[in-house]
Amino acid sequence: MIEKEKFYYCSFCIIFWVLAMWSFVTQEIPGLGGLVTPIRLVIDMFVVTVGVSALRNRRDILVMVSFFLVSFVSSVFVNHESFLTYINGIREFIGLVFMAPLVRYVLASPGGGEYKRKIDRQILIFLILQVVAVPYQAVKYGVGDHGGGTLGDGLSGALSTIVYFATFYLISQRWDSDNYFSSLRQNWKYLLLLTPTFLNETKISFIYLFLFFVFLFSLSWKSVIKGIMMSPLIILLLGGLGYLYLYAAKIDASFFMDEEFYQAYLFGDDADRLIEFGDNYENGDYYELEDQWAVDLPRFFKIFQAPELLERTDGGLIFGVGNGQFKGGNALDKTDFARKNELWFRGTIPMLFDLLIQMGILGVIWFVCNIVSAMCYRNNLTPMSLNLKVYLTAIIFMQLFYGQLCTYLVVDLFLFYVLFCSTDLDGLHAGSETEEPDNLEISES
Repeated sequence: MIEKEKFYYCSFCIIFWVLAMWSFVTQEIPGLGGLVTPIRLVIDMFVVTVGVSALRNRRDILVMVSFFLVSFVSSVFVNHESFLTYINGIREFIGLVFMAPLVRYVLASPGGGEYKRKIDRQILIFLILQVVAVPYQAVKYGVGDHGGGTLGDGLSGALSTIVYFATFYLISQRWDSDNYFSSLRQNWKYLLLLTPTFLNETKISFIYLFLFFVFLFSLSWKSVIKGIMMSPLIILLLGGLGYLYLYAAKIDASFFMDEEFYQAYLFGDDADRLIEFGDNYENGDYYELEDQWAVDLPRFFKIFQAPELLERTDGGLIFGVGNGQFKGGNALDKTDFARKNELWFRGTIPMLFDLLIQMGILGVIWFVCNIVSAMCYRNNLTPMSLNLKVYLTAIIFMQLFYGQLCTYLVVDLFLFYVLFCSTDLDGLHAGSETEEPDNLEISES
């Protein structure tokens, strides 16, 4: 039994470090670019294999069965997509389906307490590496979306999201919400792990940062009053960090005070013109258009237009158009729907738009049930576990309207690990009597 435990623990560590490093390595070392797709396929197959073999929990079985039922009916039966397109398309959801069984098996095993301590140290090493990698990318490429750290160029959003909730997780294990300032002083080294997020262009990080300090208060009316009294200091701190970001990115602060910026950024400044552009693009007339800046359609605009796009499909708003719309173009062809509506699949894709297009309202319901059931809000392991889960819920809710990060394997790995480490799983205390979480510290040197 112990050997089987070690197999799953080692599998987790292999997946962890391959996802954490391979993209950065292949991008920075010339001649390795051709390994990107093969590595991605191998790691996908490995996650599926160990995820299925580790499947024990009824919740995880229900999540898996319901996903395949909804996705298969939507893709093959309703929209008549090929089986190969379907298999390629569901790779996008591998982390949401197969990562939880693996993480649960490792933590709930008799040696789960020891494995948890080892993985926590690896998470700390990962976060420290970002403090080196992101400034390196900022110098080499400039401050912006290139700052994905060891996750690689272009994954700044995924990195920032992981940095915030992983750091919150580490701090929460040694945090006393009744002594806020004292805990801040004691954990100042961990707060430095947030600095890479100030050197990439992930605007939602400002909200992550604000909520980070808010949810370090205990969830009580007494803490609410404390928070109100301390709000000037928090605002001052966030203002200073915001100024650091604007200075590094060479952005005029007035740019973010402009109401028209938010209108154009989220919704677009002229909906009728964007719709006309999309129709012309679909008909092949885009080369003659002047408004080619609109090729990256705003996030909320995509969400609001999803029902109209789905009216033309067999699945409609209930079933969507089937999995595989965001895959293809390399080894496999794109679907007919993806080719005709290519404009809508460019740029940043909100998770809600992704789910509606591929699996319709049924897909959205499946996703919400998956996340909520994994949270286990009442089954908390530490005094700060509920705070952590509420913080993660807020992040995932924002991502529904902001990006596809929940479809990234590495994000799902961190997500389920942090969630299950904060939940009183059977066997999580096993082997943990000899060492307290407080022993996980950043070296003074």
